[in-house]
Amino acid sequence: MPLPMNQLQDIFKGHRDPGRTAEQFYGEQFRWFPRSWTSGLHHDMHRLEALPLRPIRSLGYGSQGSIDEVELSHTRERYARKKWFAGTNSEKIKEQFFEEVKIIKKLAGHPHVLGLLASYTRDREFGLLLPLADCDLWQILTMDPSERKEFISDENLLRSQGCLISGLMFMHERGIKHKDVKPQNILLRQGYLQYTDFGLSRDISELSQSATDSADRGTFKYMAPEVTVYQSRGRAADVFSLGCVLLEIQSVLFGFSVDDTHSFSALGPFHQNLSRIWSWIDYTSDLPIPNLTILDSDSKDALRAMLSQNPDDRPTLDFVFVKTIVRGPGLFCVKCIHQALVQRGLHGMSPRSWVALF
Repeated sequence: MPLPMNQLQDIFKGHRDPGRTAEQFYGEQFRWFPRSWTSGLHHDMHRLEALPLRPIRSLGYGSQGSIDEVELSHTRERYARKKWFAGTNSEKIKEQFFEEVKIIKKLAGHPHVLGLLASYTRDREFGLLLPLADCDLWQILTMDPSERKEFISDENLLRSQGCLISGLMFMHERGIKHKDVKPQNILLRQGYLQYTDFGLSRDISELSQSATDSADRGTFKYMAPEVTVYQSRGRAADVFSLGCVLLEIQSVLFGFSVDDTHSFSALGPFHQNLSRIWSWIDYTSDLPIPNLTILDSDSKDALRAMLSQNPDDRPTLDFVFVKTIVRGPGLFCVKCIHQALVQRGLHGMSPRSWVALF
């Protein structure tokens, strides 16, 4: 147990309605022999099989599909579920669904990428079961300081910038373009920021270059200039979007609320206001972040370069990682530093000796 459908059809072939009886038994047996919902498996479910996921509340919408909080019936543990239904375009939805599953599994194990607990298909329904997060980065940035510090300290929020660089660098090294980097697609879970929502992402690991064409463009506010005019986009488009997110974090740490006219967020859509962004960076370059270490000029120059108009002028995330870690190793958590350095055989070496090896 559980028995496959073809075996059940043989068992019940002498019944008055063997097909229906086999279908009913097939679905009911999973009440007594539950599927594994936390081991990364995919479940191809029968349309009559009951989902053991009780909806609790809506959590919003992703690039594709809705997201809700659910409770697993036999354990009472709670998770996030992303689901969508296929209509006349079922083959396209199915292809996108399994592409997202493949990408998440390819990125498994990085501390700043949200993992996949399980996936399922059930008739025209497609679903991903994911760990439940505390909130997303945009919610953090919109909180007043006292409320924000109940979720994450300013010190850890400053440090998270390096973690986000590390996470996106890992994706690019694995041949994945995220294509929709923004605070709403970055979750806070167990004290760590993690990238999520790979519905628009693209695996380019087997292509000769990273620049590709696509009608799926992401979120207008954070789009790189070339994406807004439907030019080919490479990894550099992700770099631009991440630069915007990092400056939004710094803006909040400087003491600007996101709705303040002097905040970095007020300059969005960012690709339309690059000259004002340079002025904002110059204006804030000498401002201290209260009670925290100030980013040095090299790190700020790297941030400026990330928001270059021309994608060819933007640095790779390897370069940004080195510029940031050499000058400010405190801007990374232990987990992502360890992973990045072990992957390159650099663990145990002094920070300044890493530069020539990246």
